[in-house]
Amino acid sequence: MKFVFLSCILPLLVLVATAATSETSQPVHVVVYVDVLASAAPRAAAALKAYRAESRREPGASGIDVFAQEGRASGFAIVEVWRDSAAFETHGNAAAIERLRHEIKPMQLAPL
Repeated sequence: MKFVFLSCILPLLVLVATAATSETSQPVHVVVYVDVLASAAPRAAAALKAYRAESRREPGASGIDVFAQEGRASGFAIVEVWRDSAAFETHGNAAAIERLRHEIKPMQLAPL
């Protein structure tokens, strides 16, 4: 059930972010939910914290936070605010997001 829910939500997030790119001067808000194997939760938390620290240093990052789900250590949310669509698009090709995708992939329950 979780996989179906996440696989439905993530494409919608991409559509929302894509729709926001038409307004270049508007901030871009992104929320991504990440579910990992319970046994991999500590590794995922470390990877997400490193991603947060590295992404916060990128130009145009207004705010990046990572939250763990209360009572379920294997559920995380990434909340990002980018100055504009150009900053968001640049982040999509940055080393931080590529590294996170590579580190999370073996332990995730649904695509990131």
